[in-house]
Amino acid sequence: MAIHFRLQEDIPNEEYMLYMTYMSTFSFGTIFLSGDFQKSKPSIFHMEFCEELDSDDMNPLFAIVPRGHAKTTMCKANIIHDFVWTPASLKAMAKRSTSSLKDFWYEEARKKEEYGPRYYVWIAKSQDDSKGNMEYVTKHFEENPLIIKYFGNLKGPIWNKEYIETSQGDVLACGSNLKSVRGKTKATVAHGALRISRVYADDMENELNTKTFQSRQDLKRTLFAGTVPAIEVDKPHCRLI
Repeated sequence: MAIHFRLQEDIPNEEYMLYMTYMSTFSFGTIFLSGDFQKSKPSIFHMEFCEELDSDDMNPLFAIVPRGHAKTTMCKANIIHDFVWTPASLKAMAKRSTSSLKDFWYEEARKKEEYGPRYYVWIAKSQDDSKGNMEYVTKHFEENPLIIKYFGNLKGPIWNKEYIETSQGDVLACGSNLKSVRGKTKATVAHGALRISRVYADDMENELNTKTFQSRQDLKRTLFAGTVPAIEVDKPHCRLI
């Protein structure tokens, strides 16, 4: 999926920079998460993987590449990206805009309002791994000066090591096995019960669940009979990764 950016033309530099970060997780990471995204020269894989994360494609995405390719970092950047660009932040951009992007910001806010908050789940091979990735996300919300400058305080009513709800209603939960996503919903007044939007299954295999043929079959069954059906199917941008 290729991302088509508008030409800058009448758009002020700062607004165009923010537009680029809205359109692309890779651009977002380069600007807002520079400590990770500017450690080394990016590759085509990094750009293509981020494009897939930004896609509204609802088919499962499997990234099978060796360790050291920053898959986990890009997934965490995608979560932060999706949680900061809310209807509220998009409307704020529209109100400040004096360029041809004003209507664009309003339209993007309208679409996000229509689909409601996001409910993401992070699954890793252990609860400690999941908590570590959750800590990365919350640390940037709490301490990243650029994120705070442009998007404000996103800390919401529930904020702990295993479950956060932002001030805009988006949820990130973490777990240590795929069975933990079954039947999960989030109650809202405006949009009813929200099903899971995305499951990030990061290194979910371990020595125990891949040791025998039967254990591998059980993992496969859980993935395709339990996890995939738990994910929302009536909204874009919902998928297993």
